[in-house]
Amino acid sequence: QLHDYLPYTPYLFNRPPTDECSPITTQFSEFKFQYMNTPSLLNVTKEHSLACASPNTLPEIYCYGEEDVMQAWTRFLDLNNLTDKMACLFKVLQENNEGVMQTPKGYAEGTLLGDESRFPGHVPDAPAASRFADGNTIGSVLVPQSWLDESEENIMTVLEHATNTPYYAFGGATDSGSDQAN
Repeated sequence: QLHDYLPYTPYLFNRPPTDECSPITTQFSEFKFQYMNTPSLLNVTKEHSLACASPNTLPEIYCYGEEDVMQAWTRFLDLNNLTDKMACLFKVLQENNEGVMQTPKGYAEGTLLGDESRFPGHVPDAPAASRFADGNTIGSVLVPQSWLDESEENIMTVLEHATNTPYYAFGGATDSGSDQAN
């Protein structure tokens, strides 16, 4: 272990799926994008943004340490006139999770809850292994943060042409981030 373990907080969107939240799945993808790439639009510091990550195919956000996802979600909903959708994003905590499942201490432990995989006790790949980084059959493109920062048009280009929601490795800080697996 090279560094301290930081508090882990998973956020789940539309779990279980509901008629109320399913129609705003696209907006949740937009929220993830803003939180990870343009956090200042949501009054979020870059440090808090970098504390979180999200796999592309799952409507989830995973954070370590200090973050402000719920405050940012509230601001995003206000800016988009969706204030009645606050409950669509759920912060997994022991106090609101009592009797349902134990709160995991990290992403790997969370994937092992209810583990019925081929290799019990081993963290599964998510998404499953593929020839391409994001599981698509077409291919993947790494987009530099500096290019996204240049204009909103660049951001919209990524979102409009993505066949899947973008994957935010280490909240965009792949060079300096840590998944706490070391």
